[in-house]
Amino acid sequence: MESNSSPFLYEGRYPLLTLSTLGTEVKLTAFTALVKGNIQDSSLPAFGLKVDAPRSVRMAVSFPNLVGTSPVGRKNSKVEGGFRLENELSTSQDPAAGNITVVADSPSRVIHQYSVNRSPREALREGKFKEGPEEPSVWRSLISGQDFPSLDRPARSFWDDFAGLVEVEGEARIVVAWYFNNPWIYFPYRHYYGNFFRDSTEVARHFLDQFDLLLKASSSFRPTDPTIPQWVNDAADNGAYVLSTNTWLDERGRFSMFEAPENFPAQGTIAGWTYEAGSIPVLLNFPSLERSFLLNLASHLSADGRVPHDLGLWSLDLPMEGTTSPPTWKDLEPTFVLLLYRYYLTTGELPQELAEALRKVVATILKRGVPRLEGSGDTAFDATPVEGLDSYTLTLTLASLRAAERLLGGEFVEPVRELASEVERALWATFNGEYFKAWESPDVGDALFLGQLAGPWWCSLLGLECFDEEEVRSILRRACEINGRASSICSPNLASNRPLKLSPQTASSWPRLVYSMAWLGLRYDVPCVLELAKREWDYMVSRGLVWNQPSRIDAVTGVPDVYLDHYVGSPALWSIDLGKFIEGKVKGNQIP
Repeated sequence: MESNSSPFLYEGRYPLLTLSTLGTEVKLTAFTALVKGNIQDSSLPAFGLKVDAPRSVRMAVSFPNLVGTSPVGRKNSKVEGGFRLENELSTSQDPAAGNITVVADSPSRVIHQYSVNRSPREALREGKFKEGPEEPSVWRSLISGQDFPSLDRPARSFWDDFAGLVEVEGEARIVVAWYFNNPWIYFPYRHYYGNFFRDSTEVARHFLDQFDLLLKASSSFRPTDPTIPQWVNDAADNGAYVLSTNTWLDERGRFSMFEAPENFPAQGTIAGWTYEAGSIPVLLNFPSLERSFLLNLASHLSADGRVPHDLGLWSLDLPMEGTTSPPTWKDLEPTFVLLLYRYYLTTGELPQELAEALRKVVATILKRGVPRLEGSGDTAFDATPVEGLDSYTLTLTLASLRAAERLLGGEFVEPVRELASEVERALWATFNGEYFKAWESPDVGDALFLGQLAGPWWCSLLGLECFDEEEVRSILRRACEINGRASSICSPNLASNRPLKLSPQTASSWPRLVYSMAWLGLRYDVPCVLELAKREWDYMVSRGLVWNQPSRIDAVTGVPDVYLDHYVGSPALWSIDLGKFIEGKVKGNQIP
């Protein structure tokens, strides 16, 4: 991802962002540490800045004091190689209590505190500081090489804002670290990093000591796949940004991901390409975190074996049944089964607690029988009133039963096979020779619902025998022709060659769903599907949404859904990585 609309050329390849000055030899690389298999270093509350420049080039990095809810009491102090920002008046009830440290390996100058005449939060957003009229110019002093005295007092008023600054020359390494480990009413947990570090200064020192190793490992966090188009690599790399914006790892090692961290902070939402798409980079790089999430989710099953929609708003302990429940959602139990089978195939293990939860959940699926929706948003398509048989829930349920058949033995085998046959008959009764009927409604008619690709997506990823390959190709080709041509902007969830009565959800695309289809396009050699996914990616780039992808895009106006920000399913193109990984294990006879 590149842009040349400014004096800088920048390239984003998460977890790196590189800026180069046009016409000079200066390059700045910013990165967060992501090291495959290394949870401690991958959860560091810090980012690094690598400066590559001739010795004659001087660069200064300034950072505002954002510590504490109170505007007074902020004070900076000098530490070896940099400065530390704190607030003397923060209390144990303050969620913003903590500290920030900025250090460089060999700074030529440190100004640990100077005054800026504006809110530091505004300055941070706008990327510039306006100095107070009563203060000498820190930036002019840097340019002229003059000394600049640091202030040495706490902030005393609302506009008495402080920042600190380090100056470096030529090649340099800079670390910005923070430490905010105060539980508060909405989120009564501490961070995992608190088990290893006492403050931000210790974090910064550790990061600086390991800087080159962390940068090298982070640069290859997702190795480029030469067998797929470069734009797919770009989109998959950058889709993993949710590992920085959406993840939570508490002091006990419990892991989860926000569905939309700012506007709908539900932890661990499953079904509808949410956690199951967003967590693929986690599964492939930190499988113990996936295990942690699954164990926590399993611990919250209801007495009769129903799976929660999430772990709670801002919580790992207060699960909800669904945004539109009751009635209970019909896709949660099948998704849970498939998550367990995915974990089993990837790691070769299924802990006893998860095996027991699996049996309990499969019993619930068997009791429900062939799933029929109740017309009140009882699936992840919660804004769409669907009643009766629908292709999304049927294909998903069939996939889960095929997985359960492989995972379970004993008394479950025959009932699972019998229900799978019933679901399969019900599903194929809706096949019109080219694709499955969306659901039972005269308003929908012959419309093609992209949700029907849920089952084929899961089955192809996990090597399950559920659908004939040529029939999946037929669905994909018709999706290109019908949904792909319904809009010049994106591919809506539901489309037809005739006018439809649509909800905002069905009249929009889910980028994560279309991204997921790219794996199917590669797997079944249907190139037009990749073009649909590329259009979604190009839209994200054009709108500056690459590291804040929405849940959906309006197919008529192109307006992104601003309600659901930083959507958890953004890494859905990692389906390709997962599919190839599991295929490799199958070919190598590594599947247990």
